[in-house]
Amino acid sequence: PRRLACAQLAKRLRLAARRLTDTATDAGRAEFDACVREGDHQILAWLKFAKLEGTATAADFAALRQATASSTAILLAADLAGSEPAARLPAACTAHLAAMLEEMATMLDTGGYPVEVAVDVRDLPRASTLPPLAALVLADLRAALEGFAVPPSEAAPPAPVDPAPAHSGFFNADAFTNP
Repeated sequence: PRRLACAQLAKRLRLAARRLTDTATDAGRAEFDACVREGDHQILAWLKFAKLEGTATAADFAALRQATASSTAILLAADLAGSEPAARLPAACTAHLAAMLEEMATMLDTGGYPVEVAVDVRDLPRASTLPPLAALVLADLRAALEGFAVPPSEAAPPAPVDPAPAHSGFFNADAFTNP
């Protein structure tokens, strides 16, 4: 199941790379659309099975689960950039991002997953030079790439709640319990 999940994640990244660079064929576009429609339910199910059968450690499970969420964000950003003229990114930028996505897909194909992904800002246009929607797409892509397989940190435990003040009403505190 882990190999299936990694292969599907790699496929998603490759489809997003082709969509970003607008090099997808009609069949590729249809496959991209089908991939977006189907969502990430199947990948998450494979990851659960991998965890249950022991082929994925808890750390791998968390990282690949985050990679699944990130790949969905990448697909959606690539879809917006490919379908909305105001969200299109410059060709040099999309070529750089597509190359990164291809490298990440290769890592997933070998059974691993990319960690510590760093997007070189020198290769990207400044957000102030882009239309607002394109700047948003670029920011979303960058956030999804840099946090690709980085699971969210454990949430801090909630602060202890003060006990409820003693009721001074008509009923006793245990009036609604069964003795």
